Amino acid sequence: MNTSLIRKLIYIVIALIIIGAAIFTYWFYFMRSPATTVPPTNNGNNGFNPFGTSNPPITPVHNGNNGTPTTTPITGKQPLLRLLSATPVGGYGASTTASTTIIRWVDRGRGNIYEANGSSSLISIISNTLVPRIYESWWNKNADVFAAQYLNNSNDSITTVLTSIIRNPRMATSSTASIAQISSSTASNQLTETAYQLKGKAVTGTVTGIAVSPKKDRLLLVTNEDNHSKGYISKFDGTGQVQIFDLPLSQIAVDWPEDNTITVETKAGSAFAGYLYFVNAKTGAIKQVLGGITGLSAKVSHDATQVFYSKTDSSDGGTFMNYVLDVKSGKTTDVIFRALAEKCVWGNKNVSNIYCGVSSSIPGGSYPDDWYTGKLSFIDSIWKLDTKSGQSSKMFDLLNQGNTMIDAYNMQLSGNDNFLYFMNKDDLSLWSLEFIAGSY
Repeated sequence: MNTSLIRKLIYIVIALIIIGAAIFTYWFYFMRSPATTVPPTNNGNNGFNPFGTSNPPITPVHNGNNGTPTTTPITGKQPLLRLLSATPVGGYGASTTASTTIIRWVDRGRGNIYEANGSSSLISIISNTLVPRIYESWWNKNADVFAAQYLNNSNDSITTVLTSIIRNPRMATSSTASIAQISSSTASNQLTETAYQLKGKAVTGTVTGIAVSPKKDRLLLVTNEDNHSKGYISKFDGTGQVQIFDLPLSQIAVDWPEDNTITVETKAGSAFAGYLYFVNAKTGAIKQVLGGITGLSAKVSHDATQVFYSKTDSSDGGTFMNYVLDVKSGKTTDVIFRALAEKCVWGNKNVSNIYCGVSSSIPGGSYPDDWYTGKLSFIDSIWKLDTKSGQSSKMFDLLNQGNTMIDAYNMQLSGNDNFLYFMNKDDLSLWSLEFIAGSY
């Protein structure tokens, strides 16, 4: 091979390398899926643990819509089904005002706080405080204070913290301080500072259950003490704590559907008879509502008059059936669709409506155990049951209309029942579904 030909080949290879590098650079900065972009660790705290024991008790911050994107909301209709976070979420909270509903959530991996609302496509990163491995959170009415549980890196033990979103003092006096924004749920910014940060304190003891009052102004914390479950009611900052019950049960789930009614339920299992109790939030009086039901899991309406529940159906290969109990009369009504109670939420405005993630196909298995462990999963549509009329209807087909497979759980409704929020159990992503006016 002559020297001239070799030289030409070298030039061609160099040109190809340069073109390839240019293409990669363009892709990296403009086309890359932002889900691979990790927010930075610098949070303005210089590594300080915001939940150290030396921290003073938090004071709830009532800052209205602080954190709402400051740019002009986009014009045009938002999609009914909207992906808010493609990366795993460690719980979320919604706050409804006269003009809008905002939703805030915790990034499960790093602890950043994000915010969205129904009138804009923008996602705001309002706090970049590093709190890794938060896996669940419970929020107050204004979505500016929350309780959270995270795993310690050293021994994988669970720590519970009471947390407030407060102004970053390093930016509070700056006239240019703003909230970092990104254009959609699948984009991210590299941040070195945010207008807000997290501050709080750790809760002593082993917390095994948490519930939020209907007005979202109080917390119920359940601790395990000598195989007893003790329930304590307090404000969101932990003050004013009062013990409300002491039960000789170690495995329970709690909820707070109605202002004076706390529900205590034995944890569901296909081989165990389950029980549901009402606890009076003022007096601590306990009343059994359901009992001796295998695989029982239940959701109580916001007026505490109805219970939607699922139970294991041993005659159908270990799957499950659904019923609605009228608490006053004791009458039980069959439900035509099948949905584990954990995949449902009762209406806030229309208390006789319940919304569920319903799969067209229920694979054989041992329920609810196989769903809890992730051995089995569902491909859901959103259904509504009006218990007053007895009518059931499919609201939204997540697969056909939304072009995505979702196993919906951890559901919440906005205060006016216009928006349904839920997570996908398969990947812990967060979604919003807007109901068409008049359909809810």
